[in-house]
Amino acid sequence: MVVGPRPRVLHVRSSSALLGAEQVVLELLKNSPEFGVEASLLVLRDPNDAQTELYRAAKSLGVPVSELECGATPSRSVLKELRKACVSNSIDVIHCHGYKEDILVWLAGLKLPKVATNHLWKRTNLKLWIYSLLDALSLRSFQHVIAVSRQIQSDMSKLGIPSSRMSMILNGIDVDAFSATEPDRKLLFPGAEIEKGTCLIASLSSLTPEKGIDVLINAIGIIREMPEIGEFAFKVLVIGEGPERQRLEALIQDLDLQETVLMLGHRSDARDLLKMVDIFVLPSRNEGLPISLLEAMASNCGVIATDVGEIKSVITGPELGEVVPADNAEMVARAVAGFLVNSERLKSCQERGLERVKNKFSAREMARQYCEIYKEVLGHGKTVESQQSTV
Repeated sequence: MVVGPRPRVLHVRSSSALLGAEQVVLELLKNSPEFGVEASLLVLRDPNDAQTELYRAAKSLGVPVSELECGATPSRSVLKELRKACVSNSIDVIHCHGYKEDILVWLAGLKLPKVATNHLWKRTNLKLWIYSLLDALSLRSFQHVIAVSRQIQSDMSKLGIPSSRMSMILNGIDVDAFSATEPDRKLLFPGAEIEKGTCLIASLSSLTPEKGIDVLINAIGIIREMPEIGEFAFKVLVIGEGPERQRLEALIQDLDLQETVLMLGHRSDARDLLKMVDIFVLPSRNEGLPISLLEAMASNCGVIATDVGEIKSVITGPELGEVVPADNAEMVARAVAGFLVNSERLKSCQERGLERVKNKFSAREMARQYCEIYKEVLGHGKTVESQQSTV
């Protein structure tokens, strides 16, 4: 295969929302040209969905992007269209960002070098376990696989992915994209009774079991019973949508927290919301390296997160925030209460957290490492050095 001086990489992502993995893809699209790589995007769109947020976001960047309608079971026509897209665009490397994409590219029998990022295997039910096993089988045919955490790397190794074809690259964000200007509170919270001076606590994730939003809600119930918190006014914003919503709303009602915990659903202005948040809580039961945590720190939030995935690579000490055990509402409650009653410590953690993510988790450095991988699979360079040694 003849490769031009600037390898062409096609990113493939099946998406109906704009969450952490999608933000990684967008940053790779933006930053790859600096490192001699031309990047484009193919979005796999479910037939029942309208045009995806990821497609619109990529289009706004001015990068080459297209959509391919693809249901749960890929048809021969979809496989044909995928092969056609690679040929017509002279693609040198194809980069997949999820199990559906991995399996589709595998079934298409593409002769191109294949790279994949495992952002996280969600295995909360039998169906997802089966998907992870099929994904592992497909990934054995890939030239290189990137994990975003040590745990993900270990999981893939146990399922037969050779360590010689794996790397760990930690996620990064564009900190400069988070403006210091404060959005209009009335526009962000129409109809909500949030008075100025109220401490805002937030989570941002899909509403699925592994994200542990029920743990946060139970923690708020505990905080409400703490006598030392009585004088502090606070609200909790649950930003995101998903299959757990009905169960979470029932829990809020059972704990009589309707006036305290606000279910905001999916918000396209989530970044603006984070700029107004004082304390960000990530109560996950399972993670890789969550983009939402980095974005919260870049938004000057004090952060509390569970000890899963690469959380401790980000929050390396108490001066940056609180790391608590997973699935422990009592510890989450204590951490939140600690910030509420100690505004000086909260402010210090906010400032140091912003500096931490700015210095160590840049999108530019993430993209550089990915571009080394592309060149390595094409025979143009050395294998990337893992970012874990630099954090």
